[in-house]
Amino acid sequence: MSKEFRVFLILLVVGFSLAGCGSELYSTATPQAAQAVQPIPTFTPVPATALPVPTSSPTPIVVPPTPTPAPTATPRPTATAKPAPTATPLPTAAPRPTFAQATPPGQGPYREISPEEARNLSGYRALLPTYLPAGYRLGRISFSEIPGSNIISLVAEFDAEVGQPFYLNTRYIPISPTATAPVSTPTGSPTPNQAPSPAPTLPPIRTGPFPTVASGVFRQDTVLVRGQAALLSYSLQFTSLSWSETSSSYALNGMLTPEEALKVAESLR
Repeated sequence: MSKEFRVFLILLVVGFSLAGCGSELYSTATPQAAQAVQPIPTFTPVPATALPVPTSSPTPIVVPPTPTPAPTATPRPTATAKPAPTATPLPTAAPRPTFAQATPPGQGPYREISPEEARNLSGYRALLPTYLPAGYRLGRISFSEIPGSNIISLVAEFDAEVGQPFYLNTRYIPISPTATAPVSTPTGSPTPNQAPSPAPTLPPIRTGPFPTVASGVFRQDTVLVRGQAALLSYSLQFTSLSWSETSSSYALNGMLTPEEALKVAESLR
């Protein structure tokens, strides 16, 4: 048998086998008989077993309270003995200090006198101002006399309610009623080697107003006081006014304006 014939036979057998399987695949299925419905099984509940009743109750844990300590008695503070209050005496008014101005050599010490005494000093009548700036009043008058002469010196102090006081210094030089003015004797014309002494040159007389000066500047002017030429020196705060009359010389000093100083000087009576 040849090889080709054997292959042919194998293919033929396979073809027949496949033909028989196809008839089975395409055969009509017959319906199966209806089966009886089986009921769903039910389950009978089994009663639960009750838990056993506890035979003993648990012992509670009791924490004993902390005992409160008994209060200790606080010792009563010892009362400090206080001295009985003593009445503080009211301060006594200190005596008014004496005038601080130093006594010039050859002049007696100063003592305080009243305005009435100043009006009658061994026949001399002191002049006091009748005008004072607002807030000022007469504080005291100090008197001194040069031993062995009738020359007297007065210092009148005028206090201020607010601010510094000012002072009026007066010096009286009595003139004897029988005294005559000394007669000047001619000295002749000056020799070529002797020049006449120049007369002091005073600033021109000023009646005001007085200009305000800067701090640290001191100004001088010539003014008229009671008909006499007077020297007025003043700075930003301080004023000095000095002049001379027939038998007395005056000096007014203090923290006044030039205008106020002139008013006080003109009011001397």
